[in-house]
Amino acid sequence: MFKVTIIKNIWDSQSPVDSARFAALERRQELPFAPYPGLELFWGLERPHRVVNVRWEIQNTIFVCKVEDEFPNELDVDGLDFDELVEAAQLNDWALLKVYEPK
Repeated sequence: MFKVTIIKNIWDSQSPVDSARFAALERRQELPFAPYPGLELFWGLERPHRVVNVRWEIQNTIFVCKVEDEFPNELDVDGLDFDELVEAAQLNDWALLKVYEPK
């Protein structure tokens, strides 16, 4: 089994350029194979997360995968806003590392 840390960012608007803040989250997982870019990870109650970048940390003997960023759906009346997305992620076993606020 391969130890993997999965990282994702949740932004507070439709684009990182327009965003005033974002949340960095992580999730630890074991996979029966080495992860690779393009792999979709699916935990059942969330949408699939596509891996965009993989690195191997030699000292920690762990893969670190960055998945696609997540943005609020401002066009959908039932869409989740930034705070709701962060809360939902934490309920689905994502650990909040930090919320980065504008200076």
